[in-house]
Amino acid sequence: MYYLNRVDRAKNAKDKNKKQENLDAAQKHLNNYNSLNAQIDALRMQRDSDIQTLDRLHQQLNALSSYKKGTISTLQDELAWTHQGEIIRRSDGAILRQLPAGTQVIPQAASENLLKWA
Repeated sequence: MYYLNRVDRAKNAKDKNKKQENLDAAQKHLNNYNSLNAQIDALRMQRDSDIQTLDRLHQQLNALSSYKKGTISTLQDELAWTHQGEIIRRSDGAILRQLPAGTQVIPQAASENLLKWA
């Protein structure tokens, strides 16, 4: 009888240790899950912020002057869409360029005609 009680107590202690190990493992997984969710939320917030920034930049680019038909003189220093310069807009081939005040912009067709006459 004494032996059986001793075996039962050992088994109970072993079961109790196993339950605690399982609880510890579950808590560890829960902590990892919560940590990953926090990281995902942070990434979503960053993505949303980046999208807002891109939308704002897109609106600013669309609000720039465009001199597709040319101009005799720009009124002020500005960034404008032309057909010569640095940043090319894919939709129509316009190019973003810094124009100082007083810059004359000749349309592409007129430039081609001048080259034909030359």
